[in-house]
Amino acid sequence: MKKIVIKIGGALNTIHGVPNLPLIESFAKEIWQISQEMELFVIFVLSGAIPIGFRFSKDEKQDFSAEGQSLYSMMGQSSLFASYENTLRNYGFLIASGTYTGKTLTNPHTKKVFQKAIKKNSIVLVNEADNVNPEEIFGDNDLLASKIAVIIKADILILLSAIKNGIEYPSSFNNKLGGGETFLKMKVNELTDNFISELDNGEKSRPDSHGIQIKLQAAKKACQGGVPKIFIANGNEKNILQKIILKNKRGTLITL
Repeated sequence: MKKIVIKIGGALNTIHGVPNLPLIESFAKEIWQISQEMELFVIFVLSGAIPIGFRFSKDEKQDFSAEGQSLYSMMGQSSLFASYENTLRNYGFLIASGTYTGKTLTNPHTKKVFQKAIKKNSIVLVNEADNVNPEEIFGDNDLLASKIAVIIKADILILLSAIKNGIEYPSSFNNKLGGGETFLKMKVNELTDNFISELDNGEKSRPDSHGIQIKLQAAKKACQGGVPKIFIANGNEKNILQKIILKNKRGTLITL
């Protein structure tokens, strides 16, 4: 069985505060198609509850305080999960869902629950528990996905973003990394602080995002924690999950 953690950013999961149902449907269909070719266990780490909650709140201006963002997350969480649950169940999948913090992830009970889910072959939906832990509110759940991938000893961690090609490379790195190529390989030891800092000056999926920097930090932690393959890719690309899981050739691949 191949264990896969897939982080899907809020800019993919929502459009103007509404769940992006066509994209969610495409992800569900892809997972079903892949499951016909191999046995796999999938955890989706989802962002997007905050913009959904902001729309529900009917606030004229968004409250960017930690407390305001936490409340929006609480308002939008059930809608985000329900969008995935309903769609995935249409394909016959057993679904479980839960929210976590850094502390609850380190609890031995959490690991046992994930192990039970693996035995049940259940798809697990996860989000950060923003109402009790604001640390990941502005990190877009990339670090949460990284921690989960390490805990379950995932074979692949996939970080999907709305950023074109997953990483936008500054011109100074074009010769080394291929610039606009759709598939790039990197070794984790190339992710120096200087490299990450320069890349963070590039494109972001939304104004309040940390851009690619937080994704590279998450990839680095996952790789150092034993996850053999981490992909950063554009979630809007057609059949992106099949291209990564079945062919290992899209986005940026980071390995030891």
